[in-house]
Amino acid sequence: MTKVIANLLGEGDAEFSRLINRLESLTGLPGEDLKLTSDIAAKVRLVRRQLDLGDTTKSKEVYQALQHTLALHDSFLAKKLHIAKASEAPEQIKRLVARLKINKKVWVLRGSVAKRMMQENPPKKLMKQLKHRSAESMLKHEDIGELFAGMHYLESEAWLQTFAKGFKKLGPSDFESRELKVVVLSGKPWSGLSKSRTSPKRHSVLAVSELGIVALSPLPDKHLPGITTTLLAIVLGYINELRSNSAAIKLHQMSAGFGKKLIDVLNGDPMVMASMAGQELGWPTLYRHFGRVGVGAQSIFDPHLHSEDFEPVNVEDVLYHLEPALKFWHQLEYVGVEAKDGPISFNLLDNCLNYLNDLPYKQRTYRHMQAALYDELLLKYLSQPKLRSNVADQVEQSLVKSSVTITVGD
Repeated sequence: MTKVIANLLGEGDAEFSRLINRLESLTGLPGEDLKLTSDIAAKVRLVRRQLDLGDTTKSKEVYQALQHTLALHDSFLAKKLHIAKASEAPEQIKRLVARLKINKKVWVLRGSVAKRMMQENPPKKLMKQLKHRSAESMLKHEDIGELFAGMHYLESEAWLQTFAKGFKKLGPSDFESRELKVVVLSGKPWSGLSKSRTSPKRHSVLAVSELGIVALSPLPDKHLPGITTTLLAIVLGYINELRSNSAAIKLHQMSAGFGKKLIDVLNGDPMVMASMAGQELGWPTLYRHFGRVGVGAQSIFDPHLHSEDFEPVNVEDVLYHLEPALKFWHQLEYVGVEAKDGPISFNLLDNCLNYLNDLPYKQRTYRHMQAALYDELLLKYLSQPKLRSNVADQVEQSLVKSSVTITVGD
């Protein structure tokens, strides 16, 4: 068992070693951890050559070189998208996403149902922000997608939890299939929103799964280095999250307690449907796995999900087709190098957030690399036929147990 992956993940050697040993034993010793370590090492060597860095280059210098490269690439992309200042980025990205030839279908709340829910439980802070005296007036004059996004920005967590209880009453007939969209909360009524969502994620983009919305708040009328690549990478990542959540909701439309499962999905519950070597496998991991293995593997999800429901966006692919220089970051999402005070991430989004927030070396983030690496490791073992078959059986049994049984009278 190699220590490289354990160190990049920040996992204890003994515990991580036991996990790898169990996975290796279950799959017939294919050495997936060693293959992944070799893959990471090869990509690190390539990046070092591209950045003209030696094997003995200090960790801080590696970090600074990555930041300099991100800055250069972001300037290229901003020029390509005609974004000269931060305030222009949200609208340009909204237009770009509308043009992208990607699957944007999601299974989400009907507009009429969303309006009814808001009418039954009016968001007072939102009404005050938009200067409406009644929910009826607000719903008549404002876009329901923007209202739901604004609600998540402005209302308290306690209020949002109370509002969410209304989802428990909903059924499959309250949902429909339509395209997700990006909304920009622009203009004076929405000013100041970006300050409310910058921590701990260090960005102000918001995803609203129940309506299939990615919301961008207003940005200042000045140059913000890194904003173009950062915003676009986050938006594309959220599109994957919306599609994954949509599939989870759609999959459980005939399950007992549909409303409860809906709330779980919206609250970010991973919805564990299987386990592997003692590791729980939540829906996001399963969604990525079944998106990789092809059409035939989705038969266990019939009749509710089909192959087109498993078509994730490859963020790096989209970016480097827009700006060829961004090819540099392709397939580096789970790559990093070890350092005494934590790993240095080669993940694009980590580097974007580090650059945009002007984070010094000691405050750098690497959480997206770690999450991607852990997921990649599990997916490597999950691709082994024995485990893949076992997990598919577990998922199928989970769906059978949760399904609604309809008894026909004599």
